[in-house]
Amino acid sequence: MPKSGSKYYWWCQIGGWAFLVLILIYAALTTSVEQRVTEQHIYNALIVAVSGLISTHIFREIIRKRGWIQLPVDKALPKFLVGIILTCVAGSLLRIIFGSVIGVGASSRPPPSPAGWSP
Repeated sequence: MPKSGSKYYWWCQIGGWAFLVLILIYAALTTSVEQRVTEQHIYNALIVAVSGLISTHIFREIIRKRGWIQLPVDKALPKFLVGIILTCVAGSLLRIIFGSVIGVGASSRPPPSPAGWSP
């Protein structure tokens, strides 16, 4: 692949994951009880982006090195489907690992209580 193609790939990767971070932060702002963005929201969004970027980049390298693009559709499709599932699992595992290392994520906060309910 020419160098300019690689440059576009990285622009799309970084731009796409940065756009997702903005969407996640906007969603946190509009749906959280406090109606504000916390450090937890930002850390979670960044963890999603970094783990997604890493896992999708690894999947791309596997596709390139194994020549899946050159395969006929009937042979490539099962490989892509399994690869997509494994990429999702890998991305989720990376999110769990990064969240544990940094100390944020679903396991570090108590579950929300229903509106108007107090123990």
